[in-house]
Amino acid sequence: MNPLTQFKKIPILPLLIILALVALVSPPVARADAVTDWNGIASTTIVTNAGQPPPVSVLHFAMVQGACV
Repeated sequence: MNPLTQFKKIPILPLLIILALVALVSPPVARADAVTDWNGIASTTIVTNAGQPPPVSVLHFAMVQGACV
């Protein structure tokens, strides 16, 4: 028997529905990256809240990076 003819007999739609349901039910991937979190906090604090100009903010970002490592 021709393999291509045999492949057409497999019901594709139920398989796709099952795969979609598995993807929806699976838990989301947890993200635990402390450096990225600290960069977001530092950016908000240094640039937005304190309003520091770039020459000064670079020094504070360097201190945050040193603390994360």
